[in-house]
Amino acid sequence: MSKISKFIFPFLTGKISLKNPPFKVWIEITNLCNQNCLTCPNNMISEDKKRSMSIEEFSKISNALPKDVEEVNLFHRGEPFLHKDLLTFIKILKNKGKFVRLYTNGTLLKKTFPITKLFENPPDMIAFSVPNPLLEQTNDKNEYLNTSLKNLESLLAFRKQKKVKKIFIKLEILSLGKEKDAKAKKHLKDNYKLQTIDSITFRGPHNWGGNIESFDIDKKRKHNQCTFPWYALVIFADGTVTTCPQDFFGNLALGNIFDDDLQTIWNSKKMHDLRKLHVKRNIEEGHPCYNCDRIHRKTFLKVPLEYLRIFWEK
Repeated sequence: MSKISKFIFPFLTGKISLKNPPFKVWIEITNLCNQNCLTCPNNMISEDKKRSMSIEEFSKISNALPKDVEEVNLFHRGEPFLHKDLLTFIKILKNKGKFVRLYTNGTLLKKTFPITKLFENPPDMIAFSVPNPLLEQTNDKNEYLNTSLKNLESLLAFRKQKKVKKIFIKLEILSLGKEKDAKAKKHLKDNYKLQTIDSITFRGPHNWGGNIESFDIDKKRKHNQCTFPWYALVIFADGTVTTCPQDFFGNLALGNIFDDDLQTIWNSKKMHDLRKLHVKRNIEEGHPCYNCDRIHRKTFLKVPLEYLRIFWEK
């Protein structure tokens, strides 16, 4: 059955109790990070909350995933290559038939794991997230950008040399507007060997559910119905489950995966109440969703334009 029939129809019709489980789950194997980016509130996570999952915890979570959970993003608030058991986690999920994505700053790739090891049990997709090269950078950020892109070059070269295409490789860059993005793309192609990359994408900033005041939101506009409560769950490193990857601090916590099964959480009263709020588009000031920029973005059939592909692909 396609994602359209399983997820789009319940979303468009505003169903509150869902028969099918989420088709996408984020598993935060660590919330530690080796970078300090202005567009990310990771440095606001308190020391007593910083942790990484054990193999035992991850195994319990992976065994709890319903069969119909098709995609797993093996990251959330931290850098996945900081976890020594990352390759084991990928293998566990691939053996269960899951589509696995990694999102990384790219600086630790060769330092943490040899590229050859990554291809032994590869994720389906890996996205490198880097600063826009046209931004004025500190020395640290210049080193971050160059190290990440050099590691990306090595990854692409190995894939080409071995004539394998097991990993879809993409580059995501903070957008500064069409004109500047075009210049940035030319700069990257002129200075780095990226000819065989599968995708280079420029994405606008977001405010992590209102936790970063990066831009103003038009509060006079009525909120759109958010898509996340109809297709996604996020599991924090401590097992806390929320429905939104923008809910950086778990203010919409629905339960804990180590206490309740995923399907119970997916159709809990908290989740039903959240879906009702979004169907009615009745998000009041003080609610964790109120200041989120995501529900103010342009949509088509209530789906944000930048995410149409996710929903309409088979």
